[in-house]
Amino acid sequence: TASADRSVRLWDPATAASIAELRGHEKAVTSLAWRNDGSRLASGSVDGSARLWTAEGAPAATLKGHQDAVMGLAFSPDGRRLVTGSLDRTARVWDTETGAPRATLAGHSAAVMGVACSPDGRLVLTASDDGTARLWDMATGLPFATRRGHADKVWSCAFSPDGARLLTGSLDGSARLWETFPQPSSREVSAHAGVVRSLASSPDGLRFVSASGDGTARIWSAGDATA
Repeated sequence: TASADRSVRLWDPATAASIAELRGHEKAVTSLAWRNDGSRLASGSVDGSARLWTAEGAPAATLKGHQDAVMGLAFSPDGRRLVTGSLDRTARVWDTETGAPRATLAGHSAAVMGVACSPDGRLVLTASDDGTARLWDMATGLPFATRRGHADKVWSCAFSPDGARLLTGSLDGSARLWETFPQPSSREVSAHAGVVRSLASSPDGLRFVSASGDGTARIWSAGDATA
């Protein structure tokens, strides 16, 4: 769990007992992500840094370079890279073994609120307050494509498990399904009464869930976009 008290805590899910308290951030912790193999935990903070921790809660690396709060985190599928999105309008790619920066993804005109990595590790998807989602080349940091269609800020994004589709969620209350290649067409699939703050796809890609500021979460069929 991540908290405004500047700490991260690890818990035993069976007993609800606190296992470890991770401290080091100077301001509120905004985001967390586990590496697929469970060996590393990443945390992002209003202090502008991201931190890597071992599974036991020991500090592993501090990633500094953003000029404002880190709002989103995502590990690459192989765990070798971490992507961070920030209020400074950029996303960054980091080496998870050394903590060294690998690429800066610059092009959004407003804050980057969410990030996701494609299943093959080649692409990064970013969601921004500028109303767009963007695709980037993971290795070079170069822009690949821009997705426009929401009527307000885009705060969340995700890939389908096969990488063929993108999901985006917006302050306009909608979530959208996009084809990754080749056409930037989209389909509006939900109409929440509040911001769609987070999105996730089921492992088989047949369903996805949207969580909203309207106090509801919805499960959708990705095939016909019905709740």
